[in-house]
Amino acid sequence: MFENRELASRHTPRLNAFLGEVGSAARRIGGTFSLWPDGTPGPAADWVDDTGVLLEWLPPEGIMPAEALASRWR
Repeated sequence: MFENRELASRHTPRLNAFLGEVGSAARRIGGTFSLWPDGTPGPAADWVDDTGVLLEWLPPEGIMPAEALASRWR
């Protein structure tokens, strides 16, 4: 868990648009579409709501070891 807002900002809007379409389709046929709090583990509940993944959320400090953050990706 670390800051990857740059990557998320490229892909999450498409995911959220898809989830919005699924929710609209479910409501059109009389169903519901919402976050299931009991099925959302731990801190993930802070990252999502009924509309999708929240991009304005900040990861908690101290979860990812400093040496992992300093790693170079190949």
